[in-house]
Amino acid sequence: MAEKEKTEVKDIDHSLYDFRYEESEKDFYRMESGLTPDIVMKLSEEKGDPEWMREFRLKVTGSIQSV
Repeated sequence: MAEKEKTEVKDIDHSLYDFRYEESEKDFYRMESGLTPDIVMKLSEEKGDPEWMREFRLKVTGSIQSV
């Protein structure tokens, strides 16, 4: 007997594509919301940004907050 042709979304086995069951809180990078100089400094440090990039990011952050 031939397998039924899958022509509708409900006919597709979604378990192959649903990886949410494997995720846990430790799989995500969490940070407080917003964009403050402290957050910029922390991200810059974690990324290993050179000093000029850190200063640029802080300058842009200040510009955004003044709007």
